[in-house]
Amino acid sequence: MEYWLEGANSLLKFLGLLLPAIATALGLIVEYKTPDKHLTKWGRRAIALTIFTALVSSTSYYLDQRKTRLSIEAAARDAEEAGRLLKQSAEAALRHPCSLQQQPARAPTPQIRPWWR
Repeated sequence: MEYWLEGANSLLKFLGLLLPAIATALGLIVEYKTPDKHLTKWGRRAIALTIFTALVSSTSYYLDQRKTRLSIEAAARDAEEAGRLLKQSAEAALRHPCSLQQQPARAPTPQIRPWWR
């Protein structure tokens, strides 16, 4: 995923945590309803803030799912490429059977040094 989308997703996650805290603080400070049960200006703002918070959270969730899907697709492409390369190398080894034969092991030759060196 592009870097700016990851940055936007981080910002949305932060806002998803911050906005409900602001709405809670406003709920403790400001009256949302009049005595005759009508919404005040702050009540309408609180409803808009709640809807906006839900939109921010769902957008962040969507970006997470998209990032996961893209990484799964990239891993599948990499696995397919590795399988193709492995198949090519196996076919090449079968075409040249002498490369499959094991060379006889040779004993290492001892190197004798004179004591004065």
